[in-house]
Amino acid sequence: MGFLKKKILQKGGRVKIYDLAKELTEIKNYKKFKFDYVIFCHVLMYIKNKDIRKIFRHFHKSKKIIIITCFSNQTIINKIFAYILGHPRPHKDTKTSPKQEQYLFKKFFYIKKNLNFFFFKVLVGNVKK
Repeated sequence: MGFLKKKILQKGGRVKIYDLAKELTEIKNYKKFKFDYVIFCHVLMYIKNKDIRKIFRHFHKSKKIIIITCFSNQTIINKIFAYILGHPRPHKDTKTSPKQEQYLFKKFFYIKKNLNFFFFKVLVGNVKK
């Protein structure tokens, strides 16, 4: 069980994990599940821009949902640390840049919090009305 899931469960929340990897997912189709919160943690970068738009459009229909995304700033410092930690090509499979991810997020959601931790950024948002 992941760190974030443990913290949410300790506070009495319910958590369902959806992942493309079948061994990690708890629900078969995220489109058939009603979420209050959706968290994308370092995953949207591996999805094509047009597919992120489809995902965001789906969640945009839910007027009370809170969306959180966390992504690497992909700076030279990120790459150096990744190399030191044994990941020689850390962003080679990136399909959507941090700049594009932030642009798409702003297009679909109103940003309540924008946290920049130098190595990564966290955006928290509500559906734009």
